[in-house]
Amino acid sequence: MTDQPAAVSEEAVKVADAYHDANGQPIMAESIVIYIDALATKVYWEQESDPTKLEFVRDWVRQFNEFRENLAIYRGLTGGAATPQSPMAVTFTDNVAVTIPLPPEHIAILTALAEHKLPAGLEAANQAHEALNWLMDMVFTLQIHILRLVWGHSRLFRGAVRVGPVYADDWTIIGDGLIDAVMGEEEGTVVPAIQLPEWMVQAYELDASFYKDHRDSSLYQTLGHTKFTAGEVDYSFVFLNYLTCPDHAEYALWRDEVIPAHKAIVTKGLDTNTNSHVRFKFLWMAVYHNWVVADNGLDDSLRIDLDGELAARSIIVQSLDKAT
Repeated sequence: MTDQPAAVSEEAVKVADAYHDANGQPIMAESIVIYIDALATKVYWEQESDPTKLEFVRDWVRQFNEFRENLAIYRGLTGGAATPQSPMAVTFTDNVAVTIPLPPEHIAILTALAEHKLPAGLEAANQAHEALNWLMDMVFTLQIHILRLVWGHSRLFRGAVRVGPVYADDWTIIGDGLIDAVMGEEEGTVVPAIQLPEWMVQAYELDASFYKDHRDSSLYQTLGHTKFTAGEVDYSFVFLNYLTCPDHAEYALWRDEVIPAHKAIVTKGLDTNTNSHVRFKFLWMAVYHNWVVADNGLDDSLRIDLDGELAARSIIVQSLDKAT
């Protein structure tokens, strides 16, 4: 005779942390879930020297350890003494999954936004604005470390960010939120982009109303929107603008080194790849790169020449205000 699972009470559960009840048993918690895949790892592993691969592995581990530590400095992350919980991250081969439990005060509003339910009334709108600022703090921290890996190692990444229920500990991440993020990475896009759900467009419209200049919204600064057709599939999604300047104090470094290095990565990809499927990824990156250059008023010399690239003409990369 097997043990029967104990019935789960409908009453509020006392918790030890976000992912465990008072008895240490796993519970599901609404969380930000990030899933990332480093692209072309097989080719990279076959072509690069052992010292180069070891350098990448060390930086991969360092960047995501720093990412986790940086997230933990946000006091809002733990939701106070009631849910003392740091982010959970699991890295395997060239993939990483990260979960960040939502602070209790933001759960209702973010899950409502994820269901395309806009808040009614000024107080609810203010709560949504605060929750979105917290969410963007988390996503922007991810952007910084992705940019470092792209710039430092010429590696490309695809992934997805979702909000949903998961259980997580030092070894395990499981739940609908992770499944949604994995499916977003595998089916939501074919280009090197970190995809976010389409409801972020509505969230941006709400958040932008709090600013005299809509470009001051953290969503405007951190996210972009793209549309394109690959094969017979039409894609339209919000993505992480990993090329945005992470800090005004580092603007000169970003303009003079990061952007030219990204141009070199994309140009090399366009020059060396004849496979149409792979080359399309670099075409998308080129259109994205040129959008960043134009949106930030950078010198035209930093643009990638796409004259004669007919396929690039069907790729749209734009700011969130153009997607509404």
